[in-house]
Amino acid sequence: MMELKADNAAIARRMRATYPDRSFSVVGSVVWGRYVDKFMDYCVPSLLASGNIPGLGKEGRVVHSIVTTHADRDRMVAHPIFRRLSEQAEVVFTCFPSDFVQRREISQYNLYYFYGLLDHQNVFLAAALGADLYLLPVDCVYSQECLTRFSVHLEREADCVSIAGMECDEGSLRQWIDSRGRAAGDALEVSAPELLQAACERPNTYFRSLVVGPSNTAFCKHARELVWPLADGLAIHSVFMHPVAVSARMLTRPFHPQHENVDYALLPRLLQADGRLKIITDGSELSIAHFGAAENQYEYLDAGFSVQAFMAAHDNDYAIQRRCFATRQFFPCKPPYPPSANHESELALVRKALVRHRFRVDDAV
Repeated sequence: MMELKADNAAIARRMRATYPDRSFSVVGSVVWGRYVDKFMDYCVPSLLASGNIPGLGKEGRVVHSIVTTHADRDRMVAHPIFRRLSEQAEVVFTCFPSDFVQRREISQYNLYYFYGLLDHQNVFLAAALGADLYLLPVDCVYSQECLTRFSVHLEREADCVSIAGMECDEGSLRQWIDSRGRAAGDALEVSAPELLQAACERPNTYFRSLVVGPSNTAFCKHARELVWPLADGLAIHSVFMHPVAVSARMLTRPFHPQHENVDYALLPRLLQADGRLKIITDGSELSIAHFGAAENQYEYLDAGFSVQAFMAAHDNDYAIQRRCFATRQFFPCKPPYPPSANHESELALVRKALVRHRFRVDDAV
């Protein structure tokens, strides 16, 4: 990993020497194995929508940093969409040995720590370039103006921008996308409201397990966010926020990288004392449909939502992560769930528990 970091630093120096007066944006992706097809068939076409990579390209040079294996790099280069991608961005592959994957499985090294270790190659490349970074999960579809909307917030008010993703049933979402057709050049142009409604109508088991309500009797054991259905949409309050967009200012000042999954360990280190975090509160501005994680990787309670169980899952959170929960993200749509009758009172109970240093069973809440 240190050798790959040094190689990318040399690439960054050459780019800076070639374009000394240009601003840079880095779109970072980590993908290997079974995720390659999802990435090339759905994620990349959505990133080629007019307001994503092409939109960033109007303001400066775009680098798409892809961390993968040598064999999977060859699969991506051979894909029909790759030519269009390489026309819109300078693609930099960072290839790690394929036996890393087998070694991780044998040693039972945490998958998200492994992913975070690889994702830091994108972080280091952006830091070396002095570039804004869009740290994007690859098993997602992005609405057509995601990246330019993130860019506006970085320019105006934020060092880090985030929004909750909508977890979808993979087969249903793929079928919906395939039935729509593609724009010229195979780009996937989907407006935020359209993608939001499609995702809302196709929740997977995991997303349904996050809904707070009497009908949910199998709540997620390690919930990172809570979802309340309202009459006109979904209210989501998140503890963990993935740093989807990060400013060059954050990346070029000293910070101690902890090579874990970036949404847990990276964001608190980047923000430090004066970092400005922007959580998108209106889901009609941009939306992300996530359809990647295997259903069987999650654990569920044998009951409905419990404040005690939720707090037990967040016993070691950073303060900034708990503060994220206070921000309501509203996603206007027609939810397939009955509206919550106790949203405000239930939210108040959880917020009260989160502001405490620790949650005790005998606390009156």
